[in-house]
This record gives sequence, C-alpha cells and structure tokens, in this order.
Amino acid sequence: MEGIRDIQSFRTNIINKVIRGTGIPVSSGIAPTKTLAKVTNQFAKKYPAYNRLCIIGTEEKRIKALQLTEIGDIWGIGRRQVA
Repeated sequence: MEGIRDIQSFRTNIINKVIRGTGIPVSSGIAPTKTLAKVTNQFAKKYPAYNRLCIIGTEEKRIKALQLTEIGDIWGIGRRQVA
C-alpha cells in the first residue's frame, strides 16, 4: 500500500505543478495497462471526488470501472476502431 501512496503523491504533485504553471487543467489515470489507464483518466476527469487522479489498483476496481464505461467513450479505442 505504501507504493500506491508514493505514486499518488508523486502524480498529485505533477498535476498541481502543471495547473499552477500553465493554468491548464490536467488529470491522471494509473492502471496496469494503457487501455485501463485511459479508463481511469476518464474517471479522474468526470468525478470530482477523485481530485484529478484515479488509480485502479485492485481487481474489484477494474471490474467496476469497466462496467461503468462505454467502449465508445475511450479515446482511440471505441468508435474510431469500428469500420
């Protein structure tokens, strides 16, 4: 659990520095795969409770996130790939 707190603190610092330095709102998603990271990033943007940072660190969180996500909402995966 300590590793997740370190990652969370590191990413939160980066997010805050970018916002302070540029004024551009950013968010971050952390997960075991690139596709799941895209899902977590959407959650970080959509739900204020995540405070711009979402981490999928357990199987339960992965399943819940995928159940709540439409495939077409994932940039670079959904509608763009369907011919």
